[in-house]
Amino acid sequence: MKQYIVDAFTDKIFGGNQAAVCVLENWISDELMQNIARENNFSETAFTVKEGEKYHLRWFTPAAEIDFCGHATLGTAFVIFNFYERTADKITFKTQVGELSVEKQDEFFNLNFPAYRCKKIEVTDKMEEALGVRPKEAYIDRDLLLVLENAGQVRNLRPNQEKLKELDGLCIAVTAPGDTVEYDSVSRVFCPELGLMEDPVTGSSHCMIAPYWCDRLGKEKIVCFQASERTGVLYAERKEGRIILSGKAVLFSEGNILEKQRNTMKNYLRLETERLLLRDYCENDFEAYFRLKSDAKTMYYLQDLELHSVEEAKIDFENVISDMNNLMRKFYFLHIELKDSHEQVGSIGYTVLGNTPVGKIVHLGYFSYPKFWGKGYMSEALKKVLEFAFTQNDVYRVTTGCLAENKGSERVMQKNGMIQEAVHKDYEWHDGKMKTRLEYRLLKNEWKIQAVKK
Repeated sequence: MKQYIVDAFTDKIFGGNQAAVCVLENWISDELMQNIARENNFSETAFTVKEGEKYHLRWFTPAAEIDFCGHATLGTAFVIFNFYERTADKITFKTQVGELSVEKQDEFFNLNFPAYRCKKIEVTDKMEEALGVRPKEAYIDRDLLLVLENAGQVRNLRPNQEKLKELDGLCIAVTAPGDTVEYDSVSRVFCPELGLMEDPVTGSSHCMIAPYWCDRLGKEKIVCFQASERTGVLYAERKEGRIILSGKAVLFSEGNILEKQRNTMKNYLRLETERLLLRDYCENDFEAYFRLKSDAKTMYYLQDLELHSVEEAKIDFENVISDMNNLMRKFYFLHIELKDSHEQVGSIGYTVLGNTPVGKIVHLGYFSYPKFWGKGYMSEALKKVLEFAFTQNDVYRVTTGCLAENKGSERVMQKNGMIQEAVHKDYEWHDGKMKTRLEYRLLKNEWKIQAVKK
C-alpha cells in the first residue's frame, strides 16, 4: 500500500498541516485504518479508493474517524493529481458530507466545500475560563467559533485543554480580524476531543470562519491566516452557498507500508448503500457479534444459529475472522450498521457451498434486531450483497429460504427478485412443532435481466 506525506496549505516543507495519504486498491478494515492513523500520529490520515470515475475518501485522526477534513482532502488531491491522474484538471471525492470537488489551477488547488452555518449562541464563563480571555461572540455548527477582539489575543492564547473539552463543538476555532494588509482574518483551531492540542491548519473549520468574515467584512473573497506554530494560508471565496478554499501543498515523502499484509487487505470487504454500511467483522466487533447472535428475539427464526455462551461465541467468531484471510474464502457474513450513527442493525451474508465452471453456489442468510424490522433496511442490504456476489465475487447461484410464517423475510427476498422454487411441508422443527419452509433462488442471468429492466 502506497503512503504519501503531504504538507497542505503551504508552499514549503515543514509548514502548513501534514497529512498522510494512503491510496488503496480495495478497502482495508476500519480497525487497520485506525491503527495506521494512530501509528502516523498526524492530525489526519486519509484513505482513498477509486470507484468508477470518482474517489471514495475517508479521514481518521489518531483517536477516531471524522466526517470531514479540509487539509487531508487537499493532500489527497495533491497526490492524485501528481501521481495517478496527471492529465486531469478536476477530481470528485465521495465522502460522508457529500461529494467534494477539487480543481487544479497552476500551483493552487481549489476545494469546493459545504459552508457551515453560523448559529449565534451566548458567550459563557466556561468559554472565558477555557481561553483565558472572554470572547466577543460565539457561534456553533459542527465546530465552535469564538471571536476575539484582536489578532494579538489569538496569537498569544494559552488555552486550558481540559476546560476546552467541556465546550461544545468537535473543534474550537478562535478568530479575530487580520492585523496586516495581507490577511483578513487570523485564527487558531483546537481539537481536544480528537486528541489534538492544536491543529496546524484546518480547512474544515474555515468553512465556518470564512462565511463569518465574509459577512463582517462585506467581501466574498478573503485571505485567512492560521497562526499555529507551523502556520498556513487559505484563500477563501463564498460562492452559491459553498466555500471555495484554495491553497498550495508540497510532498514530504512517499513510501510503502504493510507489504506483508497485502493479501489480507485485499480480502477485506466493505459495501455501502444509501443508509447502510456493510463490512467484514474485525477483532473489535466481538461484543457486538455476541450481543446480536445471542438475542432471542433477533434469532427467533434462526434458533439453530443462536449463541448461548461467550465460549461458544468466541469459537464461532474466530472462525469468521480466520476465514477472511483464506485465499478460498468460504464465509461472507457482514456486519450491518447505520451510516449516520454507526448503530448496529444486524448481519447478512452467504456461505460458499461449492465452485463450478460457471461460478460459485452460495446459500444466503440475514437477520436484524427487531427495532429495524419493517423499515426496508434488510431489503437495501440484500440488494447490495446480490450486486457484489454477481458482479465481483463470481457467484452463479444464490439460494435462501425462510419459514412460511416469516412474511417479513419472504418480502425481502421477493423485493430483490428472488424466485420461489420449493415449498417444503412440515419440513422444520421450530418452537415445539413442525413448520413449512419456503425456498428461493436467484441465478446470475436472472439477476442481470432484472437489473436491465430496472
